[in-house]
Amino acid sequence: MTTIRFDFAAYAELLQVFLHGRLVTLSQENGGGEVGENF
Repeated sequence: MTTIRFDFAAYAELLQVFLHGRLVTLSQENGGGEVGENF
């Protein structure tokens, strides 16, 4: 059970990082440059 929870947490974190990257890309495409890469 703990491994499933850990995998789910890691997947959720990875998904958040992916969505954050997408938002940064869309922001740069729209001309907004105040958002920097945070990794």
